[in-house]
Amino acid sequence: MELETYQVHAFASAPYSGNPAGVCLHGPSLDVDEMRAIAMDLGPSVTAFVEDAAGKRLPLRWFTREGNEVQSFCGHATFAAAHVMLRCRRQALDAIEFETISGVRRVEAAGDELTMQIPCWPAHKAPCPDEVSQAFGAEPSEFLLTGRDALLVFPDEAAVAALQPDFDLLRPLGSMGWIACAQTGPASIGFRFFCPGFDIGEDEDPATGSAFSTLAPHWRQQMAAPVLTARQMSARGAEFEFGLAGDAAFVTGTCATFLTGVITQPGGME
Repeated sequence: MELETYQVHAFASAPYSGNPAGVCLHGPSLDVDEMRAIAMDLGPSVTAFVEDAAGKRLPLRWFTREGNEVQSFCGHATFAAAHVMLRCRRQALDAIEFETISGVRRVEAAGDELTMQIPCWPAHKAPCPDEVSQAFGAEPSEFLLTGRDALLVFPDEAAVAALQPDFDLLRPLGSMGWIACAQTGPASIGFRFFCPGFDIGEDEDPATGSAFSTLAPHWRQQMAAPVLTARQMSARGAEFEFGLAGDAAFVTGTCATFLTGVITQPGGME
């Protein structure tokens, strides 16, 4: 068996920025144990497994480098998979849809950019727990919660950049994402995404598509522009456009292909 495989840097205009994701194209015979083994050996925090079938709607699953299947939504690996299908494999198509555990995710191509429809997770205000302020070493001006993430709004970009969270204090608080953000202009924000409770082997994610499921409904209420821009202030860095379209959110960006290859005989494990 041979499996066409890529490593793509998602939300990046060139390699060595954005978020690395694996993308593995396979037939219907690849089983879950083989997916786990490939994801653990391939290296990126998440690998997307796309069933390479005919048509414009394809099954997609995500597995982390720890070998666990993602049960909510992984933005950067879905974006990377769309890049592979629309930029590397089926360049005549202008859109692709993926059937995932969290619903159908549509990605459209226009020029060099891809626009992905993502779930919308509005956040509600809540008191900021003392242990959260202690872990971040700073009190946010607003604290909001969704079913998966916490949103910490700070007064300016410098406050977000200065954060040095104590991850040992955050880990016991559960498997949630911590989005620290601030408005940086009339239609722009800066943010960081901390995830020590996730099993992806990262305390801070370099480029996080799923963060816009929370960022889009919050910041679209605060700013009048229909399309906003964001900069993820990680070491690798990432740039995005985002907004709302009906009941869904969307995020726009580019990807860079870093590596292409073939995995041989994954079924030969003992």
